[in-house]
Amino acid sequence: MTEKFVQIRKVRRELSQKLGRRASTEEIAQVIGVEPQ
Repeated sequence: MTEKFVQIRKVRRELSQKLGRRASTEEIAQVIGVEPQ
């Protein structure tokens, strides 16, 4: 669980930099390959 959380934070930061805005939950979910609950 903790490992997944760290991965999500890392992906969110990278996406936000790439997009120039906050990444949405859906965008993060697509990157890590899971559907948001």
